[in-house]
Amino acid sequence: MADNAERRRQRSVSALFFLALALLLWWAVQRWQPQLLARFAGPPQILYLSEDAAGVTQLFVVDSQGGGRRQLTETADPVTGFAPAPDGAKLAYTTSPHAAGIGGETIWLAEGNGRSPHQLLACPDAVCHHLTWAPDGRRLIFERRALDAASGVPGPPRLRWLDTVSGDTLPVLQDDAVASGASLSPDGRWIAYVAASADAVQAYDFDSGASVQVPSQVGMPPVWHPDGGHFLIADLNYTADVLATPAAVDEAAAPDDDHDHLGDRHLDLGTHLFLVDVATGERQLLSERLVVEDGAPAWSPDGAWIAFGRRQARTGAGRQLWLMRADGSAARALTDAPLVHHGPPGWSADGRFLLFQRYDPTQPQPEPGVWLLEVATGELRQLADVGFQPVWLP
Repeated sequence: MADNAERRRQRSVSALFFLALALLLWWAVQRWQPQLLARFAGPPQILYLSEDAAGVTQLFVVDSQGGGRRQLTETADPVTGFAPAPDGAKLAYTTSPHAAGIGGETIWLAEGNGRSPHQLLACPDAVCHHLTWAPDGRRLIFERRALDAASGVPGPPRLRWLDTVSGDTLPVLQDDAVASGASLSPDGRWIAYVAASADAVQAYDFDSGASVQVPSQVGMPPVWHPDGGHFLIADLNYTADVLATPAAVDEAAAPDDDHDHLGDRHLDLGTHLFLVDVATGERQLLSERLVVEDGAPAWSPDGAWIAFGRRQARTGAGRQLWLMRADGSAARALTDAPLVHHGPPGWSADGRFLLFQRYDPTQPQPEPGVWLLEVATGELRQLADVGFQPVWLP
């Protein structure tokens, strides 16, 4: 009898254990099912900003076929920026009662499907924006610009770490140096950023303390190659055209324009892309020596190609999407709509598509839409009539 009672007790304990385990699994599936479905079933997902029915800017998601559109946030204040975590499991975003860059932002953290949002950091007396995830998926870098107490004008930008678990913040750079446009190497070892006071892009090695500085007057955030050993910058660069008549030019009498008149050389300024070797600081010109404004570059996942924006300098032409090899060769246009502004581009994980926003600046109130371009065929697909800042959900 005692043995039978003991066996019944053991069976009851086992049954309760498996029941508890089943309930735990059911709870996990209910909590994560939307996120798992979004990540592993159907077409890739795309996040972007657009207004809700009340005219408040919110986060939306749509798939790469243009289906499954849904709103992820329901904030009282407009969403001003966002960044999905490297694995797509979390989503950080900022809201502000004012226009972007004015101040009063709040940084939020939610699950990758937008659920369970909670406040990470409030910035009532500062501008806090431009979120960048560390590869560890726990820490964020953001730019903080303190507001002047009297005028309310934002001060110079400084970089801060934000621990998404503890909520702690720390300066990223020694001496809390003025910096913006932070970009972390894929392994998180290096940070590259814009040092505007020095007209340069600076790279710093967290492990060794080594640093590299390269000139750049444009202020474009650096873009890391997937190998972590190189990054792209933009800088002003001269293009030279030999004049038909090599006559000396009186600079004092020369017209006040964007040209330098130096003897028999007529030099024009363009904005060109350069590849920087982080080990040496050497930079290699990638753009053609044309009077163009190149910018907003994006590496293909395998690092073999660069998609970027190009427009004719000092014209009203819209920026077009271009493609070139990693060494600057084989450059070709992907779009040809001079009145339409395209970009910045973002590659799909398989390297087949470019995601971007586009709008017609000639319209009285131009509204950007979200578009997809198949690189091999040039086929265009509109994903959202109105939307901006689109990014792929990892």
